[in-house]
Amino acid sequence: MHSIMNHWQLRRKGLFSGVCALTLLLLPMTGASARSKKESASVAISSTQTSPSHLVKQLKNIHTKLRIHQPKKRHTQKRKRRTRKRRRRARKRKRRAQKRKRRTRKRRRRARKRKRRAQKRRRRTRKRRRWIPHYLRYVAKKYVGYIKKMRRLRLIRIRPRKIYPFRRRIRKITSLTKLQKRLRRLVRHRWLRRAKIGLVVMTQAGKVLFQNNAKKLFIPASNVKILTISAAMHYLGPHYRFVTKIYGSRSIDEHGVLRGNLYLKGSGDPSLRTEDLWKISRRLYMLGLRKVTGRIYLDTTLFDKVHFGPGWEDHAAQPGERYLSYMPPVGALSLNGNIIRIGVRPGLKIGDKARITLDPRSYYVRRIINKVKTIRHGRFRVRIKMLSHRRWREKIVLKGTVPIHARPDVYRRRVTHPGWYTGFQFARALRSHRIRVSLWPRMGKVSPRAKSLYRHYSQPLGAILRYAGKVSSNFTTEMITKLMGVRAYRKPGSWTKGVNATRSFLRSLGIPPTSYKLLNGSGLSRGNRISPYIIATVLRKMLAHFATRPDFIVAQPIAGYDGTLRWRMKRSSARGVLRAKTGTLDGVSSLSGYVETANRKILIFSMLMNGRKWQGRYFRRIQNRVGNLLSRYVIPKK
Repeated sequence: MHSIMNHWQLRRKGLFSGVCALTLLLLPMTGASARSKKESASVAISSTQTSPSHLVKQLKNIHTKLRIHQPKKRHTQKRKRRTRKRRRRARKRKRRAQKRKRRTRKRRRRARKRKRRAQKRRRRTRKRRRWIPHYLRYVAKKYVGYIKKMRRLRLIRIRPRKIYPFRRRIRKITSLTKLQKRLRRLVRHRWLRRAKIGLVVMTQAGKVLFQNNAKKLFIPASNVKILTISAAMHYLGPHYRFVTKIYGSRSIDEHGVLRGNLYLKGSGDPSLRTEDLWKISRRLYMLGLRKVTGRIYLDTTLFDKVHFGPGWEDHAAQPGERYLSYMPPVGALSLNGNIIRIGVRPGLKIGDKARITLDPRSYYVRRIINKVKTIRHGRFRVRIKMLSHRRWREKIVLKGTVPIHARPDVYRRRVTHPGWYTGFQFARALRSHRIRVSLWPRMGKVSPRAKSLYRHYSQPLGAILRYAGKVSSNFTTEMITKLMGVRAYRKPGSWTKGVNATRSFLRSLGIPPTSYKLLNGSGLSRGNRISPYIIATVLRKMLAHFATRPDFIVAQPIAGYDGTLRWRMKRSSARGVLRAKTGTLDGVSSLSGYVETANRKILIFSMLMNGRKWQGRYFRRIQNRVGNLLSRYVIPKK
């Protein structure tokens, strides 16, 4: 046995030799069956005593027969851990490869899209080039190259626009039946399911080319402004100017002191701004005024005390829309459209309050309660409330969060008391010009013995209505509605008087009052009901009146250029040749105005669409297509 172990040690069979030695030592300790195995093993060993290699083989056989297993080793567990790690890595690699494949697919799709766009552009340019004579093409190319060279040499700084020495060729529609067929197809489009569509197209002479529900009543939204603007042109004229008057209870003495009160009388001017109050104060300073011993009295008796129009309750009741700027109050003394701007920007460090600025800075705002916190990351969320303070001033309450690296934002909110807002701002303007006013302003009529000190004149009404039509200003049209009531039925002006004045104007055009329903002058109500035929008739009559025609046409937005149509029909043939008034409410969209045809004639159209809230964008798309079709039509000669 000793010789065998020495032989194993020489051959470095350490583990196996130990196992064999243990089997030989433990054989006598096993049971009967083990003993029989031991005897057989000893017989086998004794019978073969030839070579050590043969002995090793026999010992291996004994080991397998006795089924003595080797103990688990530590390095096997390590191997298992390694294999698990390898599998995890392999799975990660597989996922990364899949992601790469998806990215490559997306890139290929984008590349295909770019390729298609480029091909479309090439086709367009080929089509354009076909219609340009060779010499014109050469001149245009040289001119553009010359401008680029000048710009490269920094001789000019302006960016050269694309120059096309030709008008884009459009496919003209010469047949009336073809135009009617296409319009009918658009009116019955699948986007307009369960919607109510009204459309009328007529010539300047009043001949109807197409109609669909033309005499049915619809919610017109801001298309009511067409009626208000036309009635204002009729009652006031495009050259009318608003006059804001300044009175003093006495004349200014030689020391520059007004021993009495200063009166500011409102004329219902919707265009009065902070700059105008600054000019008035400057002029009073130039007249020698240095001190007012009494008060500033604000005369707002031209209009009644109802500041919010009929039908506005629908919007004021909705959460988040009560203080918004699109429906400000209306008063004889109004400033900046009765809107205040609130600037919000993050604080200097995280956890600080946001920094708040007001435009204009005014004594009208009693207090600003700032609860806006600066945070590290997140959304720019600010909620603003305007709360009355003692019935003539306001508090502004701000809540929310602002990220520290966010850009500043500006919010527009309406004021509640327009007369007080103007009065406090006028007092601030006087003090900025070193005119001492020690007492707060009050409401009151101008004394009959008061002396006129200064009169401020506004821009002509045509310019003010141009702004109202282009931007669709609810405030301006409602102010003018009340002023028409004053002009037609004496003061105080009210919505009832103003609407009655508009009705009498429509009656003079041959439109009976029973064929429509009108509540206010801006269309900010779902109670208004008008047919497309009435709007088209008003547009046709205004086009025939020479005195007001230029200012009325200029008040309409131009497709693709300005106003509410600035971003619409930019790539269609209607760009620049369609002038129309838009109207939008939830589920309501309208477009009415004029369009120039392919042979330089004018068509009048009105399109009113009532449906669901989500259909608004589809309404606008259909309106754009209708405008494009009408601009391509060729009116046949008689």
